[in-house]
Amino acid sequence: MRVFGHMLKAVAATALATAAALAFIGTAAANQPGKLASLTTTAPVVFPDASVRRVADKKSDAAPRPKVTREQAEAIALKAVPGKITSVEIEPKRGKLVYAVEIMTPQGEETDVLVDTETGEVLGTEN
Repeated sequence: MRVFGHMLKAVAATALATAAALAFIGTAAANQPGKLASLTTTAPVVFPDASVRRVADKKSDAAPRPKVTREQAEAIALKAVPGKITSVEIEPKRGKLVYAVEIMTPQGEETDVLVDTETGEVLGTEN
């Protein structure tokens, strides 16, 4: 049991050191726009209870909120393809961020309706 306790402390210390290094790199990258930009969005942080959580870096260049809400995208998609919505996700498609609204049609076919997150325009469908 004693060996296990020492191993657990060593693992926790390593995780804490790694988290501190990643936080430092993320801060340094945030002060140098264009460099290491992928490290500035979130960083893992080890808390005293040994849990690891992702924490957003306040200086990050996070993507702006979509102009079209999820609810609006669902309504637009249902007008294009009637049925029951089974899932909605934001994905990069056709060079834009779109809501991929998955709809089960009354005929039992699954169709994805692609709704532009900025304009609400239906960009197309995928089966």
